[in-house]
Amino acid sequence: MLTKVGVAAVGTVLLVAVARFLVPRVLDRFVRVAGPETFTAAALVVVLGIVALVETAGASAAMGAFAAGIVLAESESIADVSSTFAPFRDVLSSLFFISVGMLFDPQFLAHHPGLVLAGAAFVVGAKLLTAYPALRIARAVPKTAVRAALALANVGEFSFVLALAGGKLGLLGASGQQLFVAVAVLTILLVPFVIGAGPALAARLPDVHTDREPVASELRRGHVVVVGYGLNGSNVARVLGETGLKTVVVEADADRADNARRDGVAVLLADATGVEGLLMAGIVRARAVVVTIPDPGASRKVVRICRSRNADVRIIVRTRYIREVEELRRAGADEVIPEEFETSIEIVARVLRSLHVPGNIIATQVRILRDEAYRKLRDPQARPEAGRRLSALMAAGTSDLVLILPEMAAAGKTLGELHLEEEHVAVPALLRDGVPLAPPPLDVPIEAGDTLLLVGAHEDLVHATKRLEGSGPEEPVR
Repeated sequence: MLTKVGVAAVGTVLLVAVARFLVPRVLDRFVRVAGPETFTAAALVVVLGIVALVETAGASAAMGAFAAGIVLAESESIADVSSTFAPFRDVLSSLFFISVGMLFDPQFLAHHPGLVLAGAAFVVGAKLLTAYPALRIARAVPKTAVRAALALANVGEFSFVLALAGGKLGLLGASGQQLFVAVAVLTILLVPFVIGAGPALAARLPDVHTDREPVASELRRGHVVVVGYGLNGSNVARVLGETGLKTVVVEADADRADNARRDGVAVLLADATGVEGLLMAGIVRARAVVVTIPDPGASRKVVRICRSRNADVRIIVRTRYIREVEELRRAGADEVIPEEFETSIEIVARVLRSLHVPGNIIATQVRILRDEAYRKLRDPQARPEAGRRLSALMAAGTSDLVLILPEMAAAGKTLGELHLEEEHVAVPALLRDGVPLAPPPLDVPIEAGDTLLLVGAHEDLVHATKRLEGSGPEEPVR
């Protein structure tokens, strides 16, 4: 017995060392220098090698696979490993459920229905009684904690690894193994119904984590409520804070709520899909609500609650896809920002800027795209009058402003020395220290910080800008 304990201890130490130092370096090196086929082979070698080592130490292959998963999870290449093994995962998951079904003996259930039902009830109850307090200790909101605990109520896959080890050690006889399988199958079948009952049970629990003092009451009037403190929510809250607008964040994740506190943002640890959390955030007297959570169903619920409690509040929602826009608007959102089309709009704006289209024309086009509910992007044949005017402006040429930086070639030279007229570009004005010089003298050196107004065709403006920057062909000074 002591020998086995010693082997287990040494194996654990080796496993930690391999997971922390060896495997991450090997996989990261393969990611950088090898192709996908070689990386797949390397990942397979790592998994099978760890399984073989664990079996050599006296444990089962299933335990070895579990250890391999722990090792791979420590690598920065875990995303590449996950995508590599995704096809294997799907196939093996199907085989797992088929195998569990083949192990199940219906006659055992027919002969011992009370025992199996009692076992299933015990497993579900025990997991709920352990998972819910653990989630609450981790500062999960009560509603979130109960829903997560219900989702964990069935017998997990790793239990089969333990049951197999127990069978080999004689701790589980044939009837005990069959009882375990029957209870596992029953809990797997029951969990979807248990999860379905989650919302009704969660509705009786508070939306807000009450271990912390609520947000100061002076923030509850004329403020902006930001739902979610992920990437989008944190950016919105930061900008609102910098502009002096009072903001309160509603976030159900304790770690993100801590991030908000560290950033100096007033935050309420609460589930925004419940009325209580939004009421504590002051939705009744808020000026605006910004919903940044990625779940469209949860976003619709938040919008409905906000609109029902405050008919005048301005509601802005972030979503991923254009197909979700209309449903969110019907729920009560004033503005819906779909990421998929906002990316297209940003690309359009940047392309127009690179072509030196004036800023007011770019702003007009962006406004047209949004006001028409992105019809122009969905239907390329739809070209409103403003689009034809833009085409005419681009064909005729335009103007551009260029700020002269110290490292640019134009700094210290005169307009006469630059000979921008050779690029068919005119400089009708120069702005220096807030004072315009129109037209600017050809013999006055250009200083860093000056802004030049350039007028010409698009292609000529590109060449002139390169000449000012010094990134184009070297021009002789005359």
